[in-house]
Amino acid sequence: TSGLPDLHHAVAEARDLIHLWPKGQLHIEEEISGEGILGAGRAGGLLHLAMHTRLGERAPGEMVLALPGGATLQVAGIRAGEWRAELVTLSGCQTKGDGLPYLDLAGSFLDAGVGEVLASSLRVPDAAGREFFVAFYRTLLTGLPPEQALRLTQLKFRDGPPERAAPYYWSGYRLMRRAH
Repeated sequence: TSGLPDLHHAVAEARDLIHLWPKGQLHIEEEISGEGILGAGRAGGLLHLAMHTRLGERAPGEMVLALPGGATLQVAGIRAGEWRAELVTLSGCQTKGDGLPYLDLAGSFLDAGVGEVLASSLRVPDAAGREFFVAFYRTLLTGLPPEQALRLTQLKFRDGPPERAAPYYWSGYRLMRRAH
């Protein structure tokens, strides 16, 4: 994505996850578009987005999804979508902002109708994010609800090898639910 470092592990993360969910759809690199993301959200189920986020240009503090070729998917575009996804996971840095909720990526998915959003409030390194989400989905596939799968994944990291046990690698992930 123009001006942003390559996310070398994002493609590998996507491929790891499609092996866990063989009936899923894999869209990587140049295949990703705002309309494609909105279309996948309309289809329902689960949507995993492994990409950069950055500050938008419309409002101070607004976060946007950075798409290939310098394009973005902004909070307003997310909110305008017809979302049926049960769970959206945002594998990117600081996708759950601590600032104004109307500029927050995670909050915009919830406002648009997504049931639950898993996002991070920290800048987690690309490789560590890949490991975390693969572990999360493996746990989720055992049949546990997302909040329990998240908690068990966080505990696995906390109690695991020292190179990933620091809270920096696992504590920033938050699961948010849409208010009914």
